[in-house]
Amino acid sequence: MPRLEVKRHDPDYYLVNFTLTTMGDNGIPKHQLSADNMSHYPDDDTARLENPHLVIYRNDTDTWDIRAEHGLVMDEGQSVMLQGEVFIEQVSTDSDRNLEITTRDLDVKTNEEFASTEQAIIIKDRYGVTEAVGMYADLKGRQLKLISQVHGKYQPIYD
Repeated sequence: MPRLEVKRHDPDYYLVNFTLTTMGDNGIPKHQLSADNMSHYPDDDTARLENPHLVIYRNDTDTWDIRAEHGLVMDEGQSVMLQGEVFIEQVSTDSDRNLEITTRDLDVKTNEEFASTEQAIIIKDRYGVTEAVGMYADLKGRQLKLISQVHGKYQPIYD
């Protein structure tokens, strides 16, 4: 009788307080992933993260700074599922339109610079607060598409 081979889901290595920087073709950092702990699982080639911090560099002045409670790296590092509470900050040193976004369970495609969630989101900037359920974010093009139940509170800014 043939013996069934059962793959175990045990880590083959782990890292503590690591930082991984991916460089673009031009030798400039493209994105950086760090976490308190990472455990790699060979059976499905995933890596579990504790307190992940992902920075996506758009250019010399713009970054997306993303933090979460937990994370899962899949697809040979092409996909990072940030789980639990997620805090996103879009920072531009040459603009006053910085954004802060809070949500849960954000799927980030690192090479495509694209992120999405089906969860509730709150977006804050200097002009007000926008709430919605679901978001598609083109991080490269700085465009957010809000999916449903969108409403906002805005106030005029007087300089």
